[in-house]
Amino acid sequence: MEFMSDFKGFLLKGRWIWLFLSLTAVFLGLAFLEYEKRPVSDDKGTVLLEIVPGMSLSEIPALMYQKGVIRNRWAFYWGVLQKNAFHRIQAGEYELSPSMTLNEVLDILIKGLVKRYAVVVPEGFNVFDIARRLNEMGLCSSSAFLRISHDPEFLRRVGVDADSLEGYLFPDTYWFVKKTSVERIAEAMIRRFWQVWNENGYATRARSMDMRVKDVLTLASIIEKETGIREERPLVSAVLWNRLRKGMPLQADPTVIYGLLSEDEPARDTITAADLRTPTPYNTYVIKGMPKGPICNPGKASIEAALSPADVPYLYFVAQADGSHHFSSDLREHNAAVYRYRRELADKDTGH
Repeated sequence: MEFMSDFKGFLLKGRWIWLFLSLTAVFLGLAFLEYEKRPVSDDKGTVLLEIVPGMSLSEIPALMYQKGVIRNRWAFYWGVLQKNAFHRIQAGEYELSPSMTLNEVLDILIKGLVKRYAVVVPEGFNVFDIARRLNEMGLCSSSAFLRISHDPEFLRRVGVDADSLEGYLFPDTYWFVKKTSVERIAEAMIRRFWQVWNENGYATRARSMDMRVKDVLTLASIIEKETGIREERPLVSAVLWNRLRKGMPLQADPTVIYGLLSEDEPARDTITAADLRTPTPYNTYVIKGMPKGPICNPGKASIEAALSPADVPYLYFVAQADGSHHFSSDLREHNAAVYRYRRELADKDTGH
């Protein structure tokens, strides 16, 4: 009986030892996993990591470990198990940091907080400028954007009654993720244009002046290219309107330059006498009236100026040395202003 009592005591004591060892192992394991879930480092720098559709749950932590975002793959699996995230991690391009905790990383992946790229379209950018910027940022090719900008079916679908999206891609800052379709990129810019157009009642004002949307944008685009000074825009608008009413050619250099652009030559800084004589649908030295369409994408101030020209008799303007313009009502005064401008440039070049 004493033997049986000792044996039972041993078994009972063994169970407690086994339980203690088991709990210790679990505690140490959890402590290890918690340690592994800490940030890899204090480095606030970021790395780009792309989870492609169909990537397995073993490939994802392998990639993250390779990029230095997590300490241990097993900690990643433990975190996924805790969050029940086996089928909730979303594909996309992510910007992650070694200073993030595993929980922070998993939350970003589960919520699909993919990296977004800011595309800034300044006032006066044309379709070639925008296409080049998108290409440089790796969002789409220049050719793809230019192709969609002249696609008749796409133009009809987004309500653009013109031959091109030129003028309808409103200047603003847009946010896109990688692999956004070129159609969605263009649609975002056009949607912003229609929003500004409708919110400001431009349609009513255009109708009262017997102008189409395209007409307003064409005038606004020339104004945008002719001056960057806000106060001068109504004056430039007045010159254009006055010349149109008198049947005079607009003779706007920016329209000549635009008519010579192409996908192979998307930008030009100079204009020659030969350029002024080259016939294109945009050369306002050769054609009467307005060019075929807009020559850039104007901002709100230029659209306002096109619809509200100043009440002045000016027919001419010329740049001055300080970047502003001199406005004239007759050719003699204009020629004198041109002479002064050229003399100022000559004096500047010679250091006088």
